[in-house]
Amino acid sequence: MKLEKAEKTGNRLKVLRVRARLTIAELAEKANLNPATISLTENKHRSPTPETAIALAQALGFDPNTSEEAAAILGVELSTKGRPKTQI
Repeated sequence: MKLEKAEKTGNRLKVLRVRARLTIAELAEKANLNPATISLTENKHRSPTPETAIALAQALGFDPNTSEEAAAILGVELSTKGRPKTQI
């Protein structure tokens, strides 16, 4: 189950990054993350923490605190108040 989720998240992240015309290094800089974190996520070795998913979504131009679609894109579940839960 975890591997399935990592695959979906990695695929979604790569599609969004390519659509935004960003390299892994550029996205990492915008999200204030290590490029290895993005690479591991895209290559399905790791699922992002909620905090990492939020940083990535924001760097890609989404507001996961108010947009259910943006949160869903990177696999962050929302609470009933529209804010990310601490668990994925």
